[in-house]
Amino acid sequence: MLALAVATLAVAVRLGRTGWPLLRPLAVAVGAGALLFTLLFVAPTWLQGTTAGALADYGSARLASDQARLPLWSRALEMAAASPWLGAGPMHFAHGANPIAAAPHSLPLQVAAEWGWPMLALLALAIALLLRRTWQRLGTPAGRTGLGAGLAIGVVAVLLDALVSGNFVVPMSQVWIAALLGLLWAWLAAGVAPAD
Repeated sequence: MLALAVATLAVAVRLGRTGWPLLRPLAVAVGAGALLFTLLFVAPTWLQGTTAGALADYGSARLASDQARLPLWSRALEMAAASPWLGAGPMHFAHGANPIAAAPHSLPLQVAAEWGWPMLALLALAIALLLRRTWQRLGTPAGRTGLGAGLAIGVVAVLLDALVSGNFVVPMSQVWIAALLGLLWAWLAAGVAPAD
């Protein structure tokens, strides 16, 4: 949710005042979602006079647990240091003994650990070029569409979330990421004028 909020803010800054009509439906959806969440999960908990239920997932104790991911990140950095050029091999983070998780919950650290630092540099370059092209297209009149804003928000949110989650290794999110990138690719390609 934080990645989505930051991505929306970044795209809103890029679009400026002309972007508000494009982002208004998202603001309405967020407000409606917050209201629905409150009615379905928060209000019943308050009416029962307990703090359990849906609110337990948002407690401060959970934020300080192993979900901080520091042990996972340390293990990924150790693997990357042991095999800096080619990495330990795909899926080898999951192969090692680790009682917490089979992935480091950080795409950059997983790529560095399993594929090596040069591959991480190439991936970072590809991502930077993709974001640059997306930002350029958003700046054009043809690019200032609801579809463009939504795709830009989506790709930035996915990339931010990938810094601290395993969204690239979970099958359901992989499908959504592939669909998002396919749509983004088509949207970017539509803005390229034919050579003739």
